[in-house]
Amino acid sequence: MREIKFRGYRNFEGNGLYPPDKRWIYGYYYLQEGKHWIKDAEDWKMSYCVEEGSMGQYTGLKDKNGLTNIYECDIIGVDGIVRGNKYENSNLLQDTTNLVIEGLGTKAWRATEEEAMARGCKYAE
Repeated sequence: MREIKFRGYRNFEGNGLYPPDKRWIYGYYYLQEGKHWIKDAEDWKMSYCVEEGSMGQYTGLKDKNGLTNIYECDIIGVDGIVRGNKYENSNLLQDTTNLVIEGLGTKAWRATEEEAMARGCKYAE
């Protein structure tokens, strides 16, 4: 059974009390007061507000080497390796051989799932 988890980008500029914090947060998603939050999978006491456009759900797929989890909006090269994601690396979209993993549960997901599998990506065990 596929683990349901999310990824989102924390882009906190800092405020004098706390230093800047710009990084990917992995964990479990929830919406509160119109803001997107991820409860950190490594530290359950912490939740972080993340940018809405950066959100992506884990697809259950791993790259060709079986090392990297593939999330929605990840960009996969012809060789089946994750090259980046469209949030941070939109320049990768210029190469038409790269594959963007489309949203789970949509019609586009089925086609991108099949193409990712053809490139050597596989479901996690």
